[in-house]
Amino acid sequence: MSDNPIKSPSFENLTDAQKRQCEIQISADLIARSTLGALIVLLLWVCVAWLIFSRSGDIETVRWLLNFSVVFIISVGLRLYFVYVARKNIADTSICRLYLTLGLTIGCLSWGIMAACSYLETPFFVHKDLILFATVGLAAGGAVSFSASRFYTYIYVLCMMLPILLVEFFIVEEMIVEKVVIVIVYIIGLLGVTINSSREYMAARVSNLQLIEMSNTDGLTGVRNRRYFDLQLTEELQRAQRTEGSITLLIIDIDHFKRVNDEHGHVVGDECLIAVAACLKNSVQRISDTVARYGGEEFTLILANTDEVAGTVIAETIRLAVEDIRIMVNGQRVPLTVSIGISQCIASENKCVATSLLAAADSALYQAKDSGRNRIVCRAPFDNI
Repeated sequence: MSDNPIKSPSFENLTDAQKRQCEIQISADLIARSTLGALIVLLLWVCVAWLIFSRSGDIETVRWLLNFSVVFIISVGLRLYFVYVARKNIADTSICRLYLTLGLTIGCLSWGIMAACSYLETPFFVHKDLILFATVGLAAGGAVSFSASRFYTYIYVLCMMLPILLVEFFIVEEMIVEKVVIVIVYIIGLLGVTINSSREYMAARVSNLQLIEMSNTDGLTGVRNRRYFDLQLTEELQRAQRTEGSITLLIIDIDHFKRVNDEHGHVVGDECLIAVAACLKNSVQRISDTVARYGGEEFTLILANTDEVAGTVIAETIRLAVEDIRIMVNGQRVPLTVSIGISQCIASENKCVATSLLAAADSALYQAKDSGRNRIVCRAPFDNI
């Protein structure tokens, strides 16, 4: 048995692309929870206000209830607006989190100030236990709900509970020590018990991303697999339609690969596949470019907003790099070359669909092979596919 403890999935172990994806997923989760939380706050205030009104229906109490009802409606409206803006900017994590923070702070502080008013000489004073009970419950629910981010847990709890402590410490003439101690212990305890929830949430997110990464990656070569390629090509075409962009597709096939396997064995064949995949990965720089193993000895490369000329330059870079691969068997070099078919389409054209793009690149690949291999052929998508 190994003495090394099993390590929990860590955010730091993710790639930069995975970290960005994880941040976006967390932001989306926080947006959903904040939207629901805003409505829950408003609903809880309706219940609290009704209970206070049923117990004390005098004019002064009603006036305070109406004033705070207006405050809560405005704060919830602002919070929902900021959530909407955050959703529109979800791809920019810093801007998204800024608006989420503003909305959450405004919403929580409005409740916290109302709760603090119940400890002053106001019509809410006789109902302070009811308001404190509602505030404690709301803080507990919010702390757990926003445990996806420790930062938001602190905002939620402190904005809800801290105004009560400030009033007790600095405004009231006689501080209720017992309640102050209870509130302080409650805040510390609540922030403490949500630490594990936050860790478990992050571990689940990281594990999910790592599982998705494994399911989308070819186990031998480390590039994307066919499943991911199919999904990504459809997504890139849809993005190109939205942005009026273009897509260039390369299909790369290793020449005479069956001969390599027959003469040198599958272990050497696997080594060749890994080396060719490395050449493909080194040929692209942008995170949006997709390198995938299409099947067997065939690979694909999706290039967004890349014209045919630029795609041909990349293809030539790949072709030359594969020619330079040096895999030695019994002192002899295994000759490796690739044939490449290219097709490029503009989103505004009707023929810019996955089937026509693939068919054209595949046809270009076979033309390259029929013309002697180790060469590049370009072909426009077909209109009748």
